[in-house]
Amino acid sequence: MPASGPGLARAVRWYAKGGLFDAVSAALAALVLLGLWQALGQAQDPIRAQWLWLVLDFLLWPLYALQAAMHVVRDEKTTVFEINLMGGPLTVALGRLLALLLSQAPVGAAAYLAIAASGARLPPVAVAVKVALYLAATALALPLMSRRSSLFLLLALLVLLPFTVPVVVGAHAALGAGRLDPATAVAATAVAPFYMYYADEVLPLPYDALALAALALLALLTAVSVALFVRAEYGV
Repeated sequence: MPASGPGLARAVRWYAKGGLFDAVSAALAALVLLGLWQALGQAQDPIRAQWLWLVLDFLLWPLYALQAAMHVVRDEKTTVFEINLMGGPLTVALGRLLALLLSQAPVGAAAYLAIAASGARLPPVAVAVKVALYLAATALALPLMSRRSSLFLLLALLVLLPFTVPVVVGAHAALGAGRLDPATAVAATAVAPFYMYYADEVLPLPYDALALAALALLALLTAVSVALFVRAEYGV
C-alpha cells in the first residue's frame, strides 16, 4: 500500500516521540556540537585538523547517530503491530527514516553552518554524505527486525567501518601505490567523508565528484533496503 500523507506524518510523529529527542539525545547532540566547535578552531592547522574528522567521522557524531537509529529499529512483533497500525510497511519504513532524518537535522545544519562560517578547508557537502550514510545504515537494518542484529550492523557500519578508512588509505599511501581506484575512493568517501577530504594525495577524482557519487551510492542502498523491507517480508 502506498504511503499516504496523513499516515506518513503520523508515523513520523510516532517514532519521533519514541526517544529521539530525549535528554540523552540532547546531551549527545550538545557534545557533538561542542567537539565540532573545538575542532573548527584548529581546522586551519593541517596537523591539528585531524580533530575535525575525529569528531565528525569516527567518534561523537557516529555515536549520536547510533543512539538515534536504535530508537527506530524494532523487533518482528513490534514491526507487525506498527504495520497494522500505520497502514503498511512502506509507511513504517519511510516514517522511521524520516524521523531519523529529523533527529540528525539539527546537528547536520549546525555542522554545515559552522564549517561554512569558519572558513575551514572542508566542503559542507561532506555533511550531506554523512547524513546519507546514517539513513542508509538504518535502512539496511530495517529488514533484520531484531534489535540485537541491528545494533551489531549499525556498530559495524557507523563506528567500526569508518575506522578502517585511515588504515587502508594510510597503507596505500605508505606503499607509494599512487591514487586509489575510483570505486574504492567512492566507498571510502561514503563512510568517512570528512577524513577523505584531507586525503587529497590519493584521490583519483575531485572531492566534489566523489562526494556526489557517494551520495548516489548511499541513496541506492537506502532505496534497495526499503524495497526489501516492503517486498521480501510482506509480499507487498
